[in-house]
Amino acid sequence: MTEPARSVRLPPDLPEAIRDVALQGTTEAATRLAEMGASPDRRTAKAARTALFALRRAGIEPASASRSEIQPPSQARSDGFAVAFMTAALDSGIRLLAVARSAAGTPAVMVQISEERGLLSCRERSISPAELQDKCANPVAGGEPWPAAFVPITAAHRAIAEALEITRSCGGMIPHGARSLLAGLTPPDDATDGGTIYEVVSRASVADDPLERMTLRHYLERNPVVPTWPTDEEVEVWVPKLQAVVQSRIVMTPAIGKSRIDSILDEAVSAIVTEDRRRQLVHRLEWDALVFWHAGEQDLARMAARHAQQGKRPGPVHEWAMARAVVSLRLTEALRPADDDDEEYDDEDQDGPGPTIIVPGR
Repeated sequence: MTEPARSVRLPPDLPEAIRDVALQGTTEAATRLAEMGASPDRRTAKAARTALFALRRAGIEPASASRSEIQPPSQARSDGFAVAFMTAALDSGIRLLAVARSAAGTPAVMVQISEERGLLSCRERSISPAELQDKCANPVAGGEPWPAAFVPITAAHRAIAEALEITRSCGGMIPHGARSLLAGLTPPDDATDGGTIYEVVSRASVADDPLERMTLRHYLERNPVVPTWPTDEEVEVWVPKLQAVVQSRIVMTPAIGKSRIDSILDEAVSAIVTEDRRRQLVHRLEWDALVFWHAGEQDLARMAARHAQQGKRPGPVHEWAMARAVVSLRLTEALRPADDDDEEYDDEDQDGPGPTIIVPGR
């Protein structure tokens, strides 16, 4: 073991594979952990970032952190980008976007976009869009494949422009090189594709198609929507109120019990899903829909676009099925005992309030 490795303190619950890399205590190990930290698999990415943090505290930085190895894209080098590869939003709420001159071209410019904070980073990486596609399709540590696809350059331009606006509006720092990258992605004057889901799926067909083959439950099973909310603090406010109904000794019919739970959920969704969160979730669904469409998952794309449109309609947020589903499933998870793997939904009417918490009385 090298001298730096002896000064590294690692949490005891790290996966063995990640621990072995971290204990090498070298710049190469830190670089490997940084790459694993962008894994589509949430557990792998979180563990890798935790290990990388421990190495950084010991003064061991990844090679990619060196200014000599990663340079922001210059205006001269930005011209000619022809390929863009985008992921659906990861569990952390971050979307990855890689642009290059060709699918196998390196270096590619890797961009991280957050629905809450906008443009997080903009760096050249020694991975091509095709290699990123392979990582999404074949994640390490047995993780699930993550939806991703090649999208039009116009979509990449719009995604970065929107992310920059979010960063400005929240007072964040704009990553160096972001503006020159945006200039290099300027669509040609004769471009006919603006890079939105509504240009490939008409608004009318999205709104009118009943999508009888896919309920909201099935959509969430195939593409879990896991935003960074409700927070643990918000969950702690509403779980006791639901437990009071679930564990009540008062004899009540199932209909009365469900009515009381629905009433609490109405209040919870209205309190948790602020206007900013509503807008962020709509935005996420629209971008996910575009990725699904270009990945050949047309049913998922139409479903995501449909729920995005529902989220834009005026009216109480607790009537939006997707927002209600995200909150209720998070609260259900907090209510369920650790040894209870069964998950129940009430999704008979996918146009109604959406999944409702159903927990057996105890």
